[in-house]
Amino acid sequence: MVRYMIRLCALLMAMSQAALSQPRTEEPFRIGMVVAASDVPEIEGVSGIREMFSRALGRSVEVIAARDHEALVAAHVAGRVDYAIYTALSYAAAARCGCVEPIATPMTSEGAIGVRSILMTRTERALERIAVGAPDSVAGRLAPLALWPDAFEARSAQRLVDFPSAQDAQEEFVAGAVDAIFGWVPVSSSGENLPGGTPDRLAAMSSAGTESRIEWESDVLRHGPHAVRADLSRDMRQKLVAMLVDGTDAELVYINRAYGGGFVAASRDDYQPAVKILESLEAE
Repeated sequence: MVRYMIRLCALLMAMSQAALSQPRTEEPFRIGMVVAASDVPEIEGVSGIREMFSRALGRSVEVIAARDHEALVAAHVAGRVDYAIYTALSYAAAARCGCVEPIATPMTSEGAIGVRSILMTRTERALERIAVGAPDSVAGRLAPLALWPDAFEARSAQRLVDFPSAQDAQEEFVAGAVDAIFGWVPVSSSGENLPGGTPDRLAAMSSAGTESRIEWESDVLRHGPHAVRADLSRDMRQKLVAMLVDGTDAELVYINRAYGGGFVAASRDDYQPAVKILESLEAE
């Protein structure tokens, strides 16, 4: 995913001006989402999705399956869909055109709207060996390298130790083979850190969890947003936000199956950390 997010940034610069200059067709309202298996003939719950959006907007609705996030971003930027369900990084790529805006962030059933990347250290130990996660780990690698103030120095001094998975990194931290580890903690809509994530996992693995502390934490890395075309009318945008924020879990299940909760309103500023991560990847 990381590689094609970078490719998209070059593609979008060429597409965005052409897309903005083309006339927009108002009917039907088109919703784009990624379907993981390319051989799935129909999106699960598609009739319920169409009915919910049509009721909220008073318009006919079409649901379009994209084969991957690269295809979804391209369709949204080109105006072939009006509404898209993104990951945080795929939204950051789409946002380069200036033609899409987030309107809502999905929540988990526990009320988390995202995570913070955190650096956990052992008490009274120098940071000579710091565990980082797999190449596509957002909280365990991509966010720290982009947002941690000491990332450049630690990388230059070769103090970062790569691990193929969070589990491997956690085991080495517990065993004392590394001095610190990048991980994550869930965050509520009020910005409060919630139970769970790396601290709880380390505590469950051994008493090392009680001997460690959070040395640094990032800004909130929100779950991937639901976003619309920037030229969508204010009235329709408000109707969509109300539908998402006020909807029940049963109504929203097919458009929030990844997280299982409700939604909170979102803005461009909420996804600046994701934009910074993508910029950091481009600079490598």
